[in-house]
Amino acid sequence: MTCKHCHTELPDTALYCHACGRKQQTTPRARRHHPRARAQGSITKLPGNRREPYWARGPAEYAEDGSIIRPSLGCYKTYAAAAEALGQAIYAPKAPTVDTTTLENIYNRFLESHYFSKLSNSTQGSHRTAWKHLSACAQTPINAVTTETFQVPIDALLHNGLKRETVSKIRNLASLLCKEAMRLNLMSVNFGALVQLPKGDSSPISPFSNSQLKLLWSSADAGNIDAMAVLIMCYTGMRPSELLNIDISTHMHMTDPYWYITGNGIKTEAGYNRLIPIPPVIQPFITTLVGNRSSGPLIAAPKGGHYRLDNWRPRCFIPLMNSLSIAGRVPYSCRHTYSDLQKRRQVAPEIMMAIMGHEDYATTVERYQTTTIDDIERICSAVENMTRP
Repeated sequence: MTCKHCHTELPDTALYCHACGRKQQTTPRARRHHPRARAQGSITKLPGNRREPYWARGPAEYAEDGSIIRPSLGCYKTYAAAAEALGQAIYAPKAPTVDTTTLENIYNRFLESHYFSKLSNSTQGSHRTAWKHLSACAQTPINAVTTETFQVPIDALLHNGLKRETVSKIRNLASLLCKEAMRLNLMSVNFGALVQLPKGDSSPISPFSNSQLKLLWSSADAGNIDAMAVLIMCYTGMRPSELLNIDISTHMHMTDPYWYITGNGIKTEAGYNRLIPIPPVIQPFITTLVGNRSSGPLIAAPKGGHYRLDNWRPRCFIPLMNSLSIAGRVPYSCRHTYSDLQKRRQVAPEIMMAIMGHEDYATTVERYQTTTIDDIERICSAVENMTRP
């Protein structure tokens, strides 16, 4: 052979040229591998004379404390063997993770939610009491919850004589828990809302008639504070518990030309900070109840105490109804009376919905738009003078 540089004749086994010193035989260069893509792991050739020099590591994973973990898959003789093992580790089907979240975990999250913190103490206590009836299914995994999870204990409570009104609160809590699970992307169907209850046996709430309102007005004009409170609810649409929690310094706005009350949202989210106008016809009652006070409840109990619905009803409302010989009316009849009065004035249901603090349009239209005896009298009087042609 000849030298690659100076073309001097050389033996076939020569490693260097004796004339110019150029090396004649070169060792083959090791194959160069391209770097792997992101999140596809890595293969590193370890230094030294090793039997299995190619070290394969899987993609980076993050631990609970935020540190990065690079799982090791082992060492291999060749780069191809390491790449094959790494591909199997990345693309092999993984076993589905088992969700250990239970219904009790969702209930605890619900207690810490912003929605629950804004509820009144009585409503929060009602939800806690309802949870005691659902404690039997507390350890049910959230991915195993169905309608029967709630239907079975509720049917048992109904069979044991629990009233429908009480059981409906349990169904309401079940619906709220399902909504919380749906918010956390752990459930796709509100199974609590699908629970079926028997038809209620209680009679519908009736508003005050015109004759009964006249009796209330006569009593209020005579200085009866309890009658004033009832008429305030009839002409503002406030819930009884909402009226008893009104604070003069924060909720009352008595400045001309418009007097209004800022709703405190006892029951629904729509009730927060809503504007409740005070009709001029009952503004004198507001002035009488407020008096010279600048703070405290609007309906003050004797000796400066604070009324609750469970003691205002037997101490004030029921004695007032008995003294006026008005039967079949409850505190919520005032709210239905407001809806009836606004219906006579042809106020749009959308405006009533905003004033009364309803979240659902159907609640305003279906539950509070009832036909009363006064409606029947007006309808019948409209056709009395009709004649035949």
